Amino acid sequence: MENIEEVKVKEKLDLGPVWKHLAFVGIGWLGLSLIASIVAVIGESIVGKDITQGQQIGLNVAINLISYILVAIIMLVISLKDVFSKIIEQFKEKHALIDGIVYGFLLLGAGAAISVVTTWLFGETDVNNNQSAIEKMTENYPISLVIMTVILAPIVEEFTYRLGVFNLLRRKNRWVAYGVSALVFGFIHFDFSVDTAAALKTELINIPSYIISGLILCRAYEKHQNIATSIIAHAINNGIAILSLLLLS
Repeated sequence: MENIEEVKVKEKLDLGPVWKHLAFVGIGWLGLSLIASIVAVIGESIVGKDITQGQQIGLNVAINLISYILVAIIMLVISLKDVFSKIIEQFKEKHALIDGIVYGFLLLGAGAAISVVTTWLFGETDVNNNQSAIEKMTENYPISLVIMTVILAPIVEEFTYRLGVFNLLRRKNRWVAYGVSALVFGFIHFDFSVDTAAALKTELINIPSYIISGLILCRAYEKHQNIATSIIAHAINNGIAILSLLLLS
């Protein structure tokens, strides 16, 4: 039998009916990929396939930005009434911003520590494809990347992997929720299309950083029972990473 404290935690985490949390998973995970594929087909039909590398980068930015905007809008529509009002209240909570900042810097510190360990174990390695794409986009389209990675991605990904995957699994088993949601979060940043041993090694070396980030974000969400905390932490982590790229470019 659950104790009173655990019941209170579940009530605070469960912002709406199960189907809404499940919808966040479907829209943010599979829906984002589907929408991006559709937008890509439309984009390529407009600009054609015979384009320069610079134009391809611009097209990729547009595809990602439009896809995130559309998914965010769909999530907002799903959130209306019960969920949306509760999330607004969570952002208004006194410690949401402070807790988010603390966890944001914890994410940055964990990422730096993992980078030191992997460099010590494997030597200097190339950045993975996900990070490489972000670097190229940031160099050419900084404002679009800030909007996408600092505003849209934290909202969409926290709705998907914390409010969705973690929340649903935690109803049954807390540790399974941590493990599965962190692994899923890690492997959405994995490029399964790599076709060389060196590229595969780079992708695998970078995976632990994303998994640890997923665990930290789950902890931020669960401990403070506030999705605003993990969204703010996610945004700060991404924002400082983008800022460092801009300063170094």
